[in-house]
Amino acid sequence: MRMTILEIFLEDYKRSFGKFPPDLAVLREYAWKEYGYKLKNL
Repeated sequence: MRMTILEIFLEDYKRSFGKFPPDLAVLREYAWKEYGYKLKNL
């Protein structure tokens, strides 16, 4: 099964907070704080 980056971030957010983010802005902020610098260095 192939997951998109968005699906991975959604699952990670849900695992961390026990729910899905209320909107994509929250998810974008979370993804940047958690992974932004890591993805930028790839």
